[in-house]
Amino acid sequence: GILYLDYKDKYIFDGMVRYDGSSLFGADARWNPYFRVSGAYRLTEDLKIPGIQEFKLRAAYGTAGQRPSFADQYEVMYISGGVATKAQLGNKLLKPSLSKELEFGLNIDFLNRFSFELVHSITNTSDQILSVPLAVQFGGWPSQVRNAGSLNSKVWEASLNAAVVRSNDFTYNVGFIFDNIKTTITELSVPAFQTGPQGQEANKCFYIREGETFGAMYGYAFVKTLDEMAEQLA
Repeated sequence: GILYLDYKDKYIFDGMVRYDGSSLFGADARWNPYFRVSGAYRLTEDLKIPGIQEFKLRAAYGTAGQRPSFADQYEVMYISGGVATKAQLGNKLLKPSLSKELEFGLNIDFLNRFSFELVHSITNTSDQILSVPLAVQFGGWPSQVRNAGSLNSKVWEASLNAAVVRSNDFTYNVGFIFDNIKTTITELSVPAFQTGPQGQEANKCFYIREGETFGAMYGYAFVKTLDEMAEQLA
C-alpha cells in the first residue's frame, strides 16, 4: 500500500506499507511487515532567496529485510572423484535481517545553473545473515548460515552538478560526487572469526568481531612497486 500527498506543491508526504513472504526462511519467520514514511518541505515556496530557485528539506524513516541464498536452509555437500565432502550445515530457523534507516537530506538549485544535494543516513541492522565457521567436531560441518550479528552504518553523500553549456544545439554538464560510509559490527552472537572474499576459507583477510569496522582487512599488504613484486617472485 502506497500513499502520496502533496499540499500546495510545498508540503510533500509519502508512505508505504508492505507485507513480504519468502520460502527462503523457516516456517515461523516466512512473513514480515515493512514500512516507509518520508516528508519534504520546499522552503522556497514561502521564502524568496536571491539566486536560489529551489531549497528543499526532506527526511525519511523506513525498514527493510534481507533474504538469504536458496541453499542456506539445507545441508550442502560437494562431490569430487566420487567422494562427498560436507560444506555447509543447513539452518531452517533463519529469519530476515531487519534494517531500520533514518535519513535527512537537502536539495538546492541555484544561479539557474547549479544543483547541490546532501544526504546523511543512519542504518541499524539486526539479525544480520552471516556464514559462520563451526567447530570441526560438530558433525564434520565446517560452517552454517545464521542470524548472528548487528551492524550500524553512517553514510554521508553529496553531489554537485553544473550546466556548463546550454544552447539549442549543445549541452554540457559536469558533476561531482562525494560519499563516506562507515559500518561497525555492534553485536556478534558467535565467536570472532576471519573470512575471505565471498566467504572463502583461503585468503582470510576480513576480521568479523564485535566493535570492528565492517570490511577492515588484516594480514595483507598491497604491492606498490616493482621491487616489492620482485621480492614476491624470488
